[in-house]
Amino acid sequence: MSVTRRLVPAVAITGSSLLVGCGSGGGTCGSYGSYGCAPQGVDPSGIYQGTLINTVSQQQVPVVAIIAENGAALVSGSDGTYYRLNAGTTSNQLSGSYIAYSQSIDFPNGTLQSAGTLAATVTGTQIIGTFTDSSGQMQQLTLNLNSASNSGSALATPAGSWQYSNGGSTLNLTFADDGSFSGTDSNGCTYAGNLGLISAQMDAYSERYVRTCNGQNDTFSGLASYLPAGSGLPTAQLWFLADDDNGQFLSATFSLL
Repeated sequence: MSVTRRLVPAVAITGSSLLVGCGSGGGTCGSYGSYGCAPQGVDPSGIYQGTLINTVSQQQVPVVAIIAENGAALVSGSDGTYYRLNAGTTSNQLSGSYIAYSQSIDFPNGTLQSAGTLAATVTGTQIIGTFTDSSGQMQQLTLNLNSASNSGSALATPAGSWQYSNGGSTLNLTFADDGSFSGTDSNGCTYAGNLGLISAQMDAYSERYVRTCNGQNDTFSGLASYLPAGSGLPTAQLWFLADDDNGQFLSATFSLL
C-alpha cells in the first residue's frame, strides 16, 4: 500500500463500487472539528451519489456524499479528491464553505489543496450547486439521494469483519456489537476506533479512530454508512469518509468478509 505525504494509504472510492454532503437539519454545533452548526431550512441529510464537473476542462468525476443530521458533511470523488463542508440551509438554498484535499489530481487551482464556497439548491431527492474556489475556478455538483438513506442505523449492524482492497493494498477492520473496531493495513499500520449513532432513522454513523504507523498516532473523524446485501449489491458494503482535520484523509468502500 503506497503512502503519500500527508495522505492516508487506503484511499479512493470508485464509481463502480457505489450505489448511491453540506449541512443538515437538527443536531449539535461543531461535533466534528470544523463542520459547524446544523443549518435551518430544508433537511438535505442522506446518502448521495452524483458527479462533479470542472467547468473549464468539463471533466466529470463520480462522487459520493454523506450528509448527517448533526451538520457533518463529506464528499469523496473517484479521482481521489475529498471535500469537507461547513454549510447550512435557508429555505431550499444550501450555502457555506469547503476545504478539499487530493491524493494526486490537481484541483482547478493547480494544487492538491483547495478551499472556497458552496452554493446549491436542495430538493427532496437532489442537490445541485457549485463549488467556487478562492481563485474563482468553479466545479458543478449534482447529488442524487439514495433510498437507503432512511434505512436506519444501529451500532450492532456493521458487526463483523470487513476489507477494503485497492491495487493490491488492503485494510481489514473488525467491528464489535458496540460499534468499536480495530484492524491493520498492508503497510503494518494499526487502527482502533468507534462508530457512533447520529440518528436511528438515518443510515449514517459518526466515526473516530486512531491510526498508528511506525510509532506515530493520527486521529481521524468523519462519517460512515452501511448498505446491506440485496440493495443492488451481492454483499454488504461499508463506506468510510474521514480526515484528521490537517490534510490526511480516508475514503474507502469495505466489503463484508
